[in-house]
Amino acid sequence: MNRFSGKSSERLGATTRFDLERLFTDDLLARWTGSATFTQETEGVRWSSQLTLYQNLHDGRALSYQVGITAESDSEVPITDYGLRVIYRRNIFNRDWLFLELRSSVTWPRENLLERRESSMGAGVALEMMFGERRKR
Repeated sequence: MNRFSGKSSERLGATTRFDLERLFTDDLLARWTGSATFTQETEGVRWSSQLTLYQNLHDGRALSYQVGITAESDSEVPITDYGLRVIYRRNIFNRDWLFLELRSSVTWPRENLLERRESSMGAGVALEMMFGERRKR
């Protein structure tokens, strides 16, 4: 899951991404994202698949739960990474355009056949600011 974004040194290539969403209730949204990338540096096609459940906690707070996999079709290790992620998001300083995210994850990466998969824990903090006109609901 840490490898969902491409590398800057891959030279010429193309990526296709597909999203499907389903609203279960006013507070629960599921999204499946699939992507495939072919570049001069990939072995075959690098693809990823993620399933995310978004939960609205109200009062400017939300949780998201994600499971994902990353693979490369002609690589020595076809499945390079899989894992889980949880993100807590909330407005801060009473601003509807400023958000704080607390992120945690566990993944099981593997780059070559001799390597044993071991869990890799992750944690992060992010600040997000939204710019532009916003419509009031």
